[in-house]
Amino acid sequence: MGRLHLAYLKRLARKIDEKTKVHIAGQKDVNGVKEIINIPYIDDGMESHLLDIYYPENTTDKLNVIINIHGGGFICGSKEVNRIFNKYMAKRGFVVVSVNYSLIDGKVRFKDIISDLFTAIHWVYNNISDYYGNKDHIYLYGDSAGATLTLMVASIANSQELLDTYAVEAFPFKQFKALAVISPSIGSMNPMGYLVAPSYREFLRDDYGKENYDLYFPDVFVPENYPPVYILTAKGDFLRKDAHKIEKLLSENNIPCELTDREEKLGHTFCFQNPYRQESIEAADAIERFFKKNF
Repeated sequence: MGRLHLAYLKRLARKIDEKTKVHIAGQKDVNGVKEIINIPYIDDGMESHLLDIYYPENTTDKLNVIINIHGGGFICGSKEVNRIFNKYMAKRGFVVVSVNYSLIDGKVRFKDIISDLFTAIHWVYNNISDYYGNKDHIYLYGDSAGATLTLMVASIANSQELLDTYAVEAFPFKQFKALAVISPSIGSMNPMGYLVAPSYREFLRDDYGKENYDLYFPDVFVPENYPPVYILTAKGDFLRKDAHKIEKLLSENNIPCELTDREEKLGHTFCFQNPYRQESIEAADAIERFFKKNF
């Protein structure tokens, strides 16, 4: 069953990526933003190890940095998917870094994704000053699978045991200033989730069942030193309940958090799916306010 499910997910990923390329090609660009694309954070020639950087044109001062992790159910997606929304955030006075990472394909496992993201974050810290970024003020945000990874990366960074488990190096900074997660999952493998994402066994492969590899967020959550979190969902988001569970978990651990749950039927990751609509602009405004409040 696992092989059949993974084969189905691969076909689904190809179809989604094809539609996404058409969607991206038809997007109206955002003026006033400098764009540097396809910078390798691991110099191995792999597309999964590239990143893009955006910042306002005519920038001369150091700006706070946002790292973006794209969604796609861990099986598809790319840094280009969120290009327009990231440019809107850059116009608000940030340097935005959008990263690719390895995707689950039968060989890649969750541990490899975490390794990619930690490597990318180290690259950003060591190099972002060359792109007008202030390496001492780094934020992290993501949507869907990228939102789940955002939460996990911040938690793993809080624990030497988890750092050792995932074989990654601690950040050269204490923690992110704040996180923003759009349509995050807390590990719910509901019927919809099974249709669009790998199962836990497919995620973890030979790590399945081992301690500290469980993808259910509370099982690996380390609240000490956890950054403030902004959470966004809306009616029509199939992970809407997860957003509320995450808000409850954070609040119970006295972590500053803010949940926006829009009653309009906007759907899953609406602000990245359609970055031009008024509700998406309002989402960008809310993320900007939250990040600047947690300077």
